Amino acid sequence: MRGILRPIFATIALCGLLVGANAEIPSVNDGSGELNAALEQADQLIAVEKLEEALAALKAIDAETPKAAAKVDTLLGKIYLRLHKPGKAADLFEHAVLSSMDDAAAYQGLAEAKLALGSLVQARQHARTAIRSNSDLIGAHLVLAKLDDRSGRISEARDRFTSLLRNQPESEPVIVAYALFLSHRDNINAATDLLSRFVIRHPFAAEAGDLLGQLYWRQGRRADALQARASAAKAFQAVGNDFRADAILSWLAAIDPSGQYTRRLKPRKLPKREKLPETPQPSAPAPSPVPVPPVEGTEVPDIPRPAKALKRPDPLPLPAGAKLSTGSGFIVDGGRYVITNRHVIRNTGKIAVRSGTGEVRRARVIRFADNDDLAILELFRAFPEYYAIPF
Repeated sequence: MRGILRPIFATIALCGLLVGANAEIPSVNDGSGELNAALEQADQLIAVEKLEEALAALKAIDAETPKAAAKVDTLLGKIYLRLHKPGKAADLFEHAVLSSMDDAAAYQGLAEAKLALGSLVQARQHARTAIRSNSDLIGAHLVLAKLDDRSGRISEARDRFTSLLRNQPESEPVIVAYALFLSHRDNINAATDLLSRFVIRHPFAAEAGDLLGQLYWRQGRRADALQARASAAKAFQAVGNDFRADAILSWLAAIDPSGQYTRRLKPRKLPKREKLPETPQPSAPAPSPVPVPPVEGTEVPDIPRPAKALKRPDPLPLPAGAKLSTGSGFIVDGGRYVITNRHVIRNTGKIAVRSGTGEVRRARVIRFADNDDLAILELFRAFPEYYAIPF
């Protein structure tokens, strides 16, 4: 596998599946107690990215009612979103909506999938429907805030985030989303301050800690970045998310292959967390489960070790004190071009692209999409060919 994902102005992002246990999971009938326990277990497995185990748990559910089938489809849709397949996820969420008609979680998932697909109008409609059904769905509110941001309504997006923070000050998804918003709006210092204070209060906040480390790296604060990401790896391990922990540890190994520095790190000491509940055993043999749409791409991916990172990121070729705006993208076509969002580079002057390893290239815009939030950049000097996603 030659293609390696290299987000602009960010460290390497990895996604995939962790090998789960091969033990068979007994079928679960549609009794409310057993069903709810099985759905809860699958949801927790998805949260820690043990997607194969979650899929096995969902396949074992005998969904005899439309409501139960809708819940299974909703969780399958969440798996597809984790696999970065929003089109498949949208199909499952739409099926769940048709089955239940009032499932707020399905509408929220559909909004998230449509946002990922760039269908902004539909995403906004579904997010609002989800909120009408359940006003406490943080994810749906975050979709609206992200939509405002992507539509260039920066003031409205900031107001939404401020309101969410006021009502949910200890919500990690809100903190992470707002920190990303701030970092994209040339306010990275405010983002790191927000995250660092939150991580001190919540030592298990793995997502917040990992993002904090990535932002420290962008600032050139190498020691702080290593410390924050090492602590995030420990936090991911504590909740059973070994895949994310291993991805961070691979990054740390690439930064300090000898281990001389990382051995001196002292990640936060974390208390033990309770293990996920086991799937309840049915009291009587259950009927054969209904067929569940298979999840494509559930093979364990061949994830390459990250390319060797620079000891310090290259400085940006921009004048001191220049106003910055950042975003992300994908390197393609032999390392010469980058696909990014149109709103990221709209009304910008000089453009620089920093790979996950810290290398910097100047770039120029060569094309905007007419109907989507996409743009293509051409690098003045190409990255190595193996950095690109192959076609």
